[in-house]
Parts: sequence; C-alpha cells; structure tokens
Amino acid sequence: MSELTMTDVETRRSGFATVKYYAILAYGAVGTVAAVGLMVAGSVLVGLAIPVLLAGLGIVDVEPEMTTGPLVISGLIVGLAGGFFLGVASESPLGRGRRLQGFKIWEVGIGRTLAVLATGLAF
Repeated sequence: MSELTMTDVETRRSGFATVKYYAILAYGAVGTVAAVGLMVAGSVLVGLAIPVLLAGLGIVDVEPEMTTGPLVISGLIVGLAGGFFLGVASESPLGRGRRLQGFKIWEVGIGRTLAVLATGLAF
C-alpha cells in the first residue's frame, strides 16, 4: 500500500475545493492588509492631531491665524478618528496568518501581494 503525500491530496481536489482553498487565502491576505492599513491611517491621524492641538493651544505659532476653538476642535476630531482607526485595527484578527498555515509560502506571498495591489487600486 502506498501512502498519500500532500501533493497527491492537492492534485485530487475538486473544482469547488480549489475555489474554497484560494478564497480562504484571499480572505486572510485582504484581512491582514486592511488591519495594517487601519493601523497606519490611525497612527497618521493621531500624529496629525498633535500639532493641530499644539497650534490651537498657542504653543506652536502658525502662519494663517485661526482662533483657538476651531483648531482645538479640529485636532480633537482628527485625534478621535485616528483613535477609532487604531481601535478597529486592534480588534481585527491580525492572527489571520495562523489560519494560512496549510498554504505554501509562495501562495501566501502571491495572495498578499495581490491583496495589496487590489487595496491600492481601490483606494
């Protein structure tokens, strides 16, 4: 009796099983890219909120004079949006990579590359 190897099992997949296999890969790749994108956007917005608040409080001098109220409110809104993005990213399942353990490394790499390109084209 011959034992089945992983390559034997992979070649015997039906059409639906193949679609399901790559759908799981796409879900994991796009989810990881979205979570990282939310972390980057949140970090940028929180970083932007700090100088706006400093300008609103008069600690940093800005060229176009605006009153304190609009600058402080703008800084708070931008900071809250950044905090929201960071909160959503922290709740996202960044551990999706663990679900991709059954895939070959080149499949995961191609999947994540395609996810980054699709996300970049969409936004």
